[in-house]
Amino acid sequence: MRGFGFLLAGLLALGALAGSTIEARAAGGIGLELNKLEPNEGYCRAYFLFSNADAQRYEDVKFDIAIFDKQGIVLKRLAISAGTLRTGKRTLKLFDIDGLKCGDIGEVLVNDMLSCQAGGKPVADCIDLVSVSSKADAKVVK
Repeated sequence: MRGFGFLLAGLLALGALAGSTIEARAAGGIGLELNKLEPNEGYCRAYFLFSNADAQRYEDVKFDIAIFDKQGIVLKRLAISAGTLRTGKRTLKLFDIDGLKCGDIGEVLVNDMLSCQAGGKPVADCIDLVSVSSKADAKVVK
């Protein structure tokens, strides 16, 4: 019976540790914000703000993005690179989207991660670490 008590205490401690890991992961992660869409002649300039609230640095971060019009029809698919995301740092990147008018963009889908590494090794399910938001007229979803 005494061995069962130690086993139960160990399982409860493991559960508490797992819970704190989940809470830490939920509080951290990679942020992707569509901050602004700027119309230009023949293209739309998108301002993306990336952040890293995790305790680890991410390298070679690349996203698979799909852009939809206001009726939900795909307009374009592209890859964007956030590069290296340092811990506790926000980074602004600009991307010119040729052949699109900013006013035609209704939604940006973060479809998947093309690359995401930490310490030179690929991060499994990195897309699960990403939270999205938008301050532009177009919404961002994943």
